[in-house]
Amino acid sequence: MLNGELTPAEVGTVVTWIADCNDFEPEGEPGPYPTDPLGTFPHGLLTMPGPFAAGGFRVTDNTTDTVFVGRGCCNGPETWRDWLEVLHGTGCAYFGHDPSSMAERLGDIVRLTLDAQQ
Repeated sequence: MLNGELTPAEVGTVVTWIADCNDFEPEGEPGPYPTDPLGTFPHGLLTMPGPFAAGGFRVTDNTTDTVFVGRGCCNGPETWRDWLEVLHGTGCAYFGHDPSSMAERLGDIVRLTLDAQQ
C-alpha cells in the first residue's frame, strides 16, 4: 500500500514494481531496446510518456474503519491526477469497471459510489 509511512526498502520495492510494469519496448520507440538487465530496469521509467503501475485504489476512512477498494484494471496509481480534480471539485475519479465505482467531491465531502451505473 502506498502511503507516507513507507520505509526506504518499501519505496525501493515500489520503484522496482513500477519499473517491471513498464519493462517493454513501446511501439515507435527510437533507438535499440537495451538487452542487459541493468539497462532494461530504468528503461520504461525513463522513456514511457506515462509510466503505469498495475494495481488499484483503496480508500480507508479511519474514523469509521470503512474500506473502499477499487479494481485496478482500468485505474491505477498512474491516474493520480484525477484525484486532484476530485479534491478541487472540478471532476471525478473512477476505480475501474464492473461495478463502475467513482469518487466525486460534493461541497466539503468526497462521495465514493460503488456503482455509478445504478
